[in-house]
Amino acid sequence: MVKKLLYTCIICFITCMITYVPVQATENEEEYFRFVEDAFHAQVSLSEKERDLAEIKKILQPYLTGQLSNKFIKENVIKTDKGYQAFGSDFAPHYVPFFSYNEKTKVVKYGEDVYVFEYFGDKDGPVSYGDHYMGVKISEVNGSWKISEVLSEIPKSITERIEPHQINKELDTALKSLNTHFYSVRTPILMTMHFPHLF
Repeated sequence: MVKKLLYTCIICFITCMITYVPVQATENEEEYFRFVEDAFHAQVSLSEKERDLAEIKKILQPYLTGQLSNKFIKENVIKTDKGYQAFGSDFAPHYVPFFSYNEKTKVVKYGEDVYVFEYFGDKDGPVSYGDHYMGVKISEVNGSWKISEVLSEIPKSITERIEPHQINKELDTALKSLNTHFYSVRTPILMTMHFPHLF
């Protein structure tokens, strides 16, 4: 029985490793922090005064893709008597989230894109986003990095793998479900070491 359980545990471990989707934490974390923070400040600056539409697009151009820039302007920029101005609220769409830009903020390269994201609790930061991840997706456009999406959810294939203990946690859960008499994989291993005649 113990030998069968041990073999099952090994199979589960191998399965977890095969299904693991590798992601890469980028070495240029500080550069992406600066880029995303500058994009946020560019967006916020649009509420400081009235401008013509061409100037607004020029301010956003270094940071947002054309498509996202158009969405941002459509949702947040209003025509005034003397031009255009953004009147953002705490939940205005397409704004870069209020990142901490510290160990809480994650930067992960996934495929050809880079994700900058952070887990927000109900009371984290000046704006409450609820208990979930918020982030931005950065894509390369004509040789330059641009924010292509502001995300209210981050793909699980990325968030599941940012914590080093996640795989162990998943494996431990699978092992516990195999047999109610054993609480972790350590029990059958110790039995094998101390009672080899049983095997």
